[in-house]
Amino acid sequence: MRVLFISHYPGLGGANHSMIHLIEHLRVYDVVPLVFIPAHGPVELELQKRGIAYEIHRYASLRTVDKGIVYNALEAVLRVGVNIGQSIRLSIKLRNKIDLIHSNSSLVFLGWFFKKIMRKPLIWHLREFGRGDYDLCFPLGRKISAKCYEDADVMVAISQSVAGYYMQSICPGANMRTIYNGIDESSILPRFIRKEDKVAICMAGGISEQKNQIELIRAVRLIKSNNFRIDIIGDGDKKYIDELRSIIKEYGLDNTIKFIGPKDNIGAILKNYSIGIITSKNEAFGRVIIEYMLAKLAVIAPNAGACTELVCNGQTGFVYELGNTSDLANKLQLLIQNGAERNRVALSGYDMAINHYTARINAQKVYMLYKEVMKV
Repeated sequence: MRVLFISHYPGLGGANHSMIHLIEHLRVYDVVPLVFIPAHGPVELELQKRGIAYEIHRYASLRTVDKGIVYNALEAVLRVGVNIGQSIRLSIKLRNKIDLIHSNSSLVFLGWFFKKIMRKPLIWHLREFGRGDYDLCFPLGRKISAKCYEDADVMVAISQSVAGYYMQSICPGANMRTIYNGIDESSILPRFIRKEDKVAICMAGGISEQKNQIELIRAVRLIKSNNFRIDIIGDGDKKYIDELRSIIKEYGLDNTIKFIGPKDNIGAILKNYSIGIITSKNEAFGRVIIEYMLAKLAVIAPNAGACTELVCNGQTGFVYELGNTSDLANKLQLLIQNGAERNRVALSGYDMAINHYTARINAQKVYMLYKEVMKV
C-alpha cells in the first residue's frame, strides 16, 4: 500500500514525531510511505536518517493565527491559490504512484485538494484543538473548513477530547475515530528505581504561556521542603522565559529550579528524574505524559484537555485542578516526601503506557483504518 503523508511544517514537534514513529511501525505491514513537507528543516534530517522517502513542495496551511477579518480573507485567497496550483501540478505526478492520502494535521488542507482531483481515499489526523492550544482560526471560514473535514473518508482524533471538540463545534458530520498517539518505547530508557538524597523533578516540552510553566513555579513556592530540584527542559518564547527567570529569582528559587535548554535525546535523559510534571492549559494528547510513564516517572498533570484520559488520579499518576497552585503543591509535596507512593504510581503508569500507548499499537490501529477505507 502506497501512502502519501502530508506534514504541515518542517519542524520536529509532537505532530511530526508522531508521524515518523507511525511510519516506522507501519513498515511491518508493507506500507510504502512518501512524505511531503513544505520547507527544509529538522524533520528533513530525521527522515533522511530513517531512510523515509520525502519531497519538499511549497503549500500553505489553512489554519492560521487570527489577524483580523480583512487580513484573514486576503491570506485565505493567497493560501488557497498556492494549494490549488500545487495540487493540480502534483496530482499529475502522483496519480499512479499513491493509493491513499494521510494528512498529518488539522492545519494542512492539501490532502483534501488531492482527494478531489485524484479520487483517492483521505485519512485526516486531528492533532490539535486549534483555537484552544495554538490560537488558530480558519481563514476560509468555519463552515467551508468543516465541509472539507467532513469530506475525508475518516477523521482520526488523537484523544476523545479532540474528537468531542470537533464533533460538537466544527464538523459534526465527519466520520470520526479516536486513536491515541503512540510513543516508540525503544527510544525511552526507564529509570532504575532507587533511594534518592534529593528528588529530581523535570518539566519537559516547549516553554510558553500555553504550557503554563509559571503555575509550577508558583506551586513550588508553597512547598515546605527543600529536598528536591526541578529542571525545566526545552526552549520557547524568550520574553516568557525571561519573565519566568525573574519570578524564580524573586521567590528565591534560583537553587531549586533550573532551565537546562532543549535536549535532542529526551528519551535518554528522563531516567535521571523521578517525577515528571505537565501544567499545560490545554493538551490535545500530551506526548510527554506517556514519555514520563515509559521512563517510569511519577506523573502530575492538570485536569485539562486529554490529560485526564491518560492519567488516572491516584493510580497511574496525580491530576491537579488547573489554576489551583495549592492543589499542585500538595500533590507534588506528597510525591517528594513519600518514595513508596512515588514508585507505586510510576510503575502503574508504566504498565498502562506500555500496554496502551506504544507506537506499535498506534500503527496497528491506523493500518486497520487503511484497510477499511481501501476495502481490502
